[in-house]
Amino acid sequence: MDCERLMTESKTKGVNYGWALLRSLMCFVVLLIHLWPNNDGPIFLFPFSMLKGLPVPIFIILSFYLNKDRFLENNSCWIKKRIFRLYYPHIVWTLVYFIANLLMKNDVTVGAFLWQFFTGHSPVLNPPMWYIVVLLLVTVSFFLFFKYIKLKYALRALFIIFLFLFAFEYAGINSRLLGGLRFELKYPLGRFFEMIPYAVLGFFAAYYGVFEQLKSKRLFFITLFGVVSLFLLKFKVINSAPGFGYSINNFTLLSFFVVGFAYLIPFERLPMVVLRIINFITSHTLGVYCMHLLVAGMLRKNQIFVNLNGFFLSLFVYFVSFMFCHVVSKIPNKYFKMVVD
Repeated sequence: MDCERLMTESKTKGVNYGWALLRSLMCFVVLLIHLWPNNDGPIFLFPFSMLKGLPVPIFIILSFYLNKDRFLENNSCWIKKRIFRLYYPHIVWTLVYFIANLLMKNDVTVGAFLWQFFTGHSPVLNPPMWYIVVLLLVTVSFFLFFKYIKLKYALRALFIIFLFLFAFEYAGINSRLLGGLRFELKYPLGRFFEMIPYAVLGFFAAYYGVFEQLKSKRLFFITLFGVVSLFLLKFKVINSAPGFGYSINNFTLLSFFVVGFAYLIPFERLPMVVLRIINFITSHTLGVYCMHLLVAGMLRKNQIFVNLNGFFLSLFVYFVSFMFCHVVSKIPNKYFKMVVD
């Protein structure tokens, strides 16, 4: 969740409110993935079930789009800060989940804590945190890539890597090599390779100014990207490769067009009072992502809302997590804010 970078961009170029709203929507869809597995309920909720493959690809594309300049600068100070900025919340939430589970007398061990600490994917603590660990690994890989390879060769190599991983995943090599590992290892390692194509898409979109160039014919491309996104939601153009949930598939194309669609919508023309509301409701996505399973687990432990439809449970958990994060963000200490923003 590259919230800090998004806010940094806002100070210089103006925040992209379409991306801020998209980020929050995708954070909510993450909750739906974990708390609404059966996609049941009223028919008008069905479109949300179609978005379940999008959150992580979109998060990765946005992160590497927004950090394009940082990779090209080869600034060692930045990568050190970036590592801390990503891993510090992960460490804090690992401790929080471990202590909370002990207090709730759940079956957790020091081994589970260590797996969570290093891979972000202990099944008894907070497995969605694999995303933070993988984001960190891909970020460091990109930084080293551009630091030690000349730019013109690095750009060509990235394109070749994208094509190679396409073949690598479709041939099932990724899943065969790593599928036999234990749960805590195979998914983070497998998804490390699966995230690289999305990172390349985000970086190239920023480097070549793809979305920015389309602003000259904004209405046409909003319509085009919207229509293509709907088409890709309905029809499979690329069949899914075997893997760990995010291998090359239809969402590789769809995530790119959804990100472009959100980028082009001119939310910045809305009245300032509306923009302030958007700024508020789209904050704390990192905190909500990190703590939603803890909130849901506490509700289950106390037999609260056990029969509530998963979609509406997700809404409630999002609201509770958001309000908790908002309170924490008011503590006048940056290390508290870093855990939720």
